[in-house]
Amino acid sequence: LQQLLRDREHINADVFSMCIAESGGHLAVGGPNTSYHRGEVKHLKMRLSGGFFNVQLTELSIAGSIATDFRNTIIDSGTTWTYFGSRPYQTIRKGIEDFCGTHQSCGSLSGSCWHVSDLKGFPDMEMNFEGVKVNWVPRAYLHKGKGSQRWCYSFQDDGPGASTVLGASWMMHQDVIFDMPQQMVGVVPAECPEYSTRPEHDPSMEDLSTPFTSAPSIQPPAK
Repeated sequence: LQQLLRDREHINADVFSMCIAESGGHLAVGGPNTSYHRGEVKHLKMRLSGGFFNVQLTELSIAGSIATDFRNTIIDSGTTWTYFGSRPYQTIRKGIEDFCGTHQSCGSLSGSCWHVSDLKGFPDMEMNFEGVKVNWVPRAYLHKGKGSQRWCYSFQDDGPGASTVLGASWMMHQDVIFDMPQQMVGVVPAECPEYSTRPEHDPSMEDLSTPFTSAPSIQPPAK
């Protein structure tokens, strides 16, 4: 990977994407692999500061409940869960649990885990990034616990007044495209590749003497 990122002659390493699945995923350098995409790319304004990818999450709605007060928000694939301050965390949990209680569609809750056979009865979350709306789906904000019918929250309470960290659980099942020159993050629903075993190593990929065709950077919507 380091050799690939150093190959500036053939690859634009300033654009890369991460498509994370439950087991594995795909990292693309130079541009996204659009064959995984299952919708429209949404473009979020991004600011790189202190080595972090900063975005502005202004509002999150779920089943009629509105969470705000997200403070500073970063995207960090190196953090497994997604972290909110106590106030938005409590609003989000209440929104899910009120919806499930009203519709009787989510099985039974014990602590932060649900006992349910599938996730069809859970609501999507709609996250508003300065007017750009992105969905966070149940199979991402919930993860499999011990047992085939146990699903637990993939987000945590980071304490009063805490900033927001959109970790790998937020990135699940979508292609997240980091475009440094454009100062943007592209987000699109995706069927990311799954790997139950490690793919076999292809020695031919070590030879970077053959030019690569880089995918184009994401393009912001026309004004």
